[in-house]
Amino acid sequence: MSRQAKSDARDNKRVFWYGVAAIIVVVLAAVAYNVYSQAKQPGAVIAPNPSLGTSKATPDTAPAK
Repeated sequence: MSRQAKSDARDNKRVFWYGVAAIIVVVLAAVAYNVYSQAKQPGAVIAPNPSLGTSKATPDTAPAK
């Protein structure tokens, strides 16, 4: 194996690990932003899905006599 080939292989490994590190940094930044943005809005609640059977079984008003 020539000196150039060894250098190329070393460069390829270095670029690969820099890429892995960059992806990890981006994912951690996205998670941190998501946690921070959710913490700023404590009253934000996801509305229940009415198609999942969360409707009331009894009406609010009494039936007419």
